[in-house]
Amino acid sequence: MAHFWEIHDLADFFDELEEVNEPVFERQDVVTVRLEPQDVEIIKAIAKSRGISYRNLIQEWVIERIHILAGLRA
Repeated sequence: MAHFWEIHDLADFFDELEEVNEPVFERQDVVTVRLEPQDVEIIKAIAKSRGISYRNLIQEWVIERIHILAGLRA
């Protein structure tokens, strides 16, 4: 998609645009989790070794835990 917009301009599609009144994207909730600095450094190191951002790693862990707990209660 990035390549497409590098060579095109939105003005090229002006006659195809239409106004919408309902939301196009649903916003996700943002949750703040406070961690000790040394824990954040450990998480960053683990994430770096896996080639992902530490935020994505934390999100992955939370989702995994939700699925585990939901499975136990189902």
